[in-house]
Amino acid sequence: MAPVEGERLAVEGKPLIGKWQVSCYGFGYTPTALTTDKDLPFDERSNLYDWLSKPITNPTTLSVVDKVNTYLRDTCDFHKFVDGLSIDRKNRVIGVSLGS
Repeated sequence: MAPVEGERLAVEGKPLIGKWQVSCYGFGYTPTALTTDKDLPFDERSNLYDWLSKPITNPTTLSVVDKVNTYLRDTCDFHKFVDGLSIDRKNRVIGVSLGS
């Protein structure tokens, strides 16, 4: 059986084609995984995460969710859900707002 790929992301009926970056943002604090017991502001933690090495080609809903879940796991982020998406066609970035 073929894996489920999810619905293709599109804006105004135009699918997102080619390589896109995913970047998460939101409010709150994230523990610095395996480095210290101090918290880093969310934007600093997100900026430290290497988004550029993790592009998505022809993004689907599931490929974006996979990238977000990888980010949450790798950074030990505590956010519980995706609050919204924004598409920046000029810079080819899918912004993901996280909520808790």
